[in-house]
Amino acid sequence: MDDLLTGLTRLFRQAYEQGVEDGRKERDHRFIKRAEIQDEFGIPVDAFDSDFRGKPGFPTYRFGTAERYYIPAVSQWILEHQERN
Repeated sequence: MDDLLTGLTRLFRQAYEQGVEDGRKERDHRFIKRAEIQDEFGIPVDAFDSDFRGKPGFPTYRFGTAERYYIPAVSQWILEHQERN
């Protein structure tokens, strides 16, 4: 019985670690420009400007005078602020 428990524990740990690794590989870690928002998220730039950009807590990063958006942070913000009917 202890061998079964040890084997299952090892199997679950391997599956978890593989899932974490796969998630890291799939995540896009780029910073994008405002003009790229539509291609990345399907949000028209005008709607982005009025409904997302400048909202409290919206993830915006400045590199000098350039404004950029980190894809994972924007995705997370959208998930946390979506309206549900």
